[in-house]
Amino acid sequence: MKNYLYSIRFQILLALLLASLLPLIVLSSYALNANSAILREHAIEQQKSRLSLVNEQIQMFFQGVQGDLFYLRDSNDVGLYMAAVNKGDEATRQLMLTNLRNSFKQFSQNRGIYDQVRLIDTQGMEVVRIQLTNDKAEVIPENELLNKMSRYFVTESLKQPEGGLYISPLDLKEKSPGVLENPPRPSIRYGTSLFDSAKKQHGMILLNTNGNKVIDLLASSQIAGQQLFFVSPDGFYFYHPDSTKMWGGPNDLKTGFNLFQDYPELKDRLSKEAAPSSFMLGKNFISSLPVKLNAGKDTIGTLVAVANDKVVFAEVWSELWRFLGIALIVLVLSALLAFWLARHISKPLEQLTEVVEKLSQGDMDTPVAVKGYDKTELLSAAIERLRKSLIIFARRAGKLSGSGQS
Repeated sequence: MKNYLYSIRFQILLALLLASLLPLIVLSSYALNANSAILREHAIEQQKSRLSLVNEQIQMFFQGVQGDLFYLRDSNDVGLYMAAVNKGDEATRQLMLTNLRNSFKQFSQNRGIYDQVRLIDTQGMEVVRIQLTNDKAEVIPENELLNKMSRYFVTESLKQPEGGLYISPLDLKEKSPGVLENPPRPSIRYGTSLFDSAKKQHGMILLNTNGNKVIDLLASSQIAGQQLFFVSPDGFYFYHPDSTKMWGGPNDLKTGFNLFQDYPELKDRLSKEAAPSSFMLGKNFISSLPVKLNAGKDTIGTLVAVANDKVVFAEVWSELWRFLGIALIVLVLSALLAFWLARHISKPLEQLTEVVEKLSQGDMDTPVAVKGYDKTELLSAAIERLRKSLIIFARRAGKLSGSGQS
């Protein structure tokens, strides 16, 4: 009988636990899943926002270059120089050339973001070259000017129609034909053709931007737990946290270090994705964003952020552990409360059982007065009436038996 009662207590305890915990578990799981989805989406948006911010900063750096280029093209000094060339007066041409050099030098010094400002004729020969070194603009002497017809950005710029714009890829500058500058100095060139009022082409204007400012911007945008890369359309690193992997392309340092070499699975995905994208790759969360110039017409590279999912979704994991901690506390408190209630309910039943067993063994002298909840007390009162009835019955039975013997 005792085992049976303990079984009742266990069943009551189990019923109370299930009644209290099942709704809690269901509702909490739903809330956790919903909250985790929100936190996950927030983490993804944060990753995207970081790339968008870096992209905007790059865009801002190049924002005024096109305007500067066209400003120089349309300046009075350039117009007067072309008019002097057309006139064929060498003295006037030299005077206008001097004015042009001074004008370009002043422009370069004021802007401070162009490594070189050049006017190049239709044969690829430099007519004016202003070099910015240590933030100081200087005019390169005529005997040091070079023919740049072999350089792709010169030929492409000369092909531009009137009003056209050419933006070169980001690559390393040459110190001399086939020899790169040391340390490496990246640049994007902006070029446009020069035409006079008679639509005669006189050459081109070329601006060399200082690509190191972009690299510095990327380096300062690194955050803990994430790697930020800037790669060419072929996957070669323009920027990598490990500087030995930068500029590995065939037109640069030729080291061969490549994003698709480190992450082969990205080759097909990134080559097909013209728009920003975010996806899981193994245990890494990856976001990519093409960097476009000239109103989205020219893509100079792609920003790629790679982070371990534990870093990206740290808030999700934190929320999960917080939920598990709260659930454990609730479980313990619910178990204690359920145990107390089960004991409170079953204890009067145990006492009534003992009374009934005593009655069955002939002990009718002990009053039945078990305190408990309403139904238990009613049952206790009923057993007490039964005890009294048994006493009366026993007394009557004793009298009848005595009467028969006499």
